[in-house]
Amino acid sequence: QIEYTFARGDTTMIDVLIMGANPSGLILANILQQHGIYIKVIDSRDSITAPLAIPRPSLPLVLSSSSLELLGNINLLGDLLDKGRKFFGARYHWKQRTVLFKFNQSSASRYPFSLLISYEDLVNHLLQEFQKRGGVVDWATRPVTQVEENLCTESTQTSSQVYENREIFAPKWIVACEMDADPDLRDLVKTQIKPKKFHKEALFVDCEEGEPFEEAHIHLLPVTKNFANFVFYNPYRGSRQLYLANTSGPLSPKFKNKLLYTYGLALAENPLSISASFMQYPFCHNRYIFLGSVANNLSFSYLSGVNLNIHEAFNLGWKLLPVIKKAASSQLILSRELKTSHVLPHFNEVHQKRTAKLLFSKMYTPALMYYYLKGCRQLDTAEGELYYPSHRASKYETSDIIKVSPNDKEIRGPKPGSRALDIQLETAGYLLDSLKNAKHLLIFFKERPDLTHALLEEYGEWVDVIATENPKVHRLYHANPESLFIIRPDRYIGYRTHAFKLHELISYLLRIFATESV
Repeated sequence: QIEYTFARGDTTMIDVLIMGANPSGLILANILQQHGIYIKVIDSRDSITAPLAIPRPSLPLVLSSSSLELLGNINLLGDLLDKGRKFFGARYHWKQRTVLFKFNQSSASRYPFSLLISYEDLVNHLLQEFQKRGGVVDWATRPVTQVEENLCTESTQTSSQVYENREIFAPKWIVACEMDADPDLRDLVKTQIKPKKFHKEALFVDCEEGEPFEEAHIHLLPVTKNFANFVFYNPYRGSRQLYLANTSGPLSPKFKNKLLYTYGLALAENPLSISASFMQYPFCHNRYIFLGSVANNLSFSYLSGVNLNIHEAFNLGWKLLPVIKKAASSQLILSRELKTSHVLPHFNEVHQKRTAKLLFSKMYTPALMYYYLKGCRQLDTAEGELYYPSHRASKYETSDIIKVSPNDKEIRGPKPGSRALDIQLETAGYLLDSLKNAKHLLIFFKERPDLTHALLEEYGEWVDVIATENPKVHRLYHANPESLFIIRPDRYIGYRTHAFKLHELISYLLRIFATESV
């Protein structure tokens, strides 16, 4: 047994130690570094090109419109759009019938599309942006042990018995990014946490299709109990592929014949089967924060998958900033939030119960979904085309820091917990362009110069304020001159009122920016 003793000068003081140079870790590192936070990024691999713990040969990711907006907010897009392939919508298939819905209108988002890109291209891009700002990743470095408030790391290229070469850090927070399959993390926290083990399977099959599936869209096929089965064009393999979630090979001849005769899809032999086990850690334990999941990178989806990791990293970033700078308490990080996303508009509970009572309801479900989409009120309509924008697809079901009043359900317009609506203005800009640098945005619908000055003087590092009397914006938000919307950095509505009261505004701001002594 090794006994460690530390003098004050032996430890390196940093604010945040980030473990994992992956999408979650690099996005968080970029956010914190832009705001002058002292960080350290380590990764046990030898370099960015070293093999991953779970191989992803030629398998792309899909960045949603909302993820592209977040990356744009923190100046991380750069030339990323030139490195991928754009998808403008999704087409739901039921036998020979289809419904096409696009992701967004160009008048409602700078990025009315999803971007298909390889994992390698995404990580390399984020690393280059990090390095442009002076960031450094310590490769071939892993955590070894924790003693009191100190964490020891060592090089993977030296003997684990050479204790003199170990570095000692005393970070305020330790963030393990997408490390749910990492043995070093498991060994580090095994005496403190007993994580649950779970398993994930997915199947990617090359397709030699007879009936054309256009390349500009993602195609949804209800061929299994899970509706999240996609056909898409994979430019990295030069062919279309079928993604089957929660499925392992081999596929039965009956299933292959069903796809061939119903959808004109001829499946190639030797599908790529991914099967891996992961550890499910709590979000936070003492100073440890467990961010994202490598399992999400194995999912192909224009709404979830890697997008869950991107949104979690962005949310943790804007919450860590005021906590580290002592403008908010640690409760902001620990606040519970549950967000739901639906690849397709979902039935309400009443419709679900009615459908479940039908005889052989599972056989009818694909047809019911087709007719539901054809007349669905959750799809926007413009110039004869259907749209399923992100503000309808995702929302916070519960949150400790989103303020919802009892009357919110009765008020028309965007609600707290839903995604804020954007719109192109006559100036060629967009309403939410002010959402930069992980700040909140307060939108007043008439000029309030004295209040605006006071808010910026008190909270200027954390909020921006705009006042608009644009009739288009008023109609979009169902607003009146007494309305106020507070948009969080992640573009979700944190608070709204149509009868402005100053004490309610102050109450919400204190909910976010209350210090430990408040």
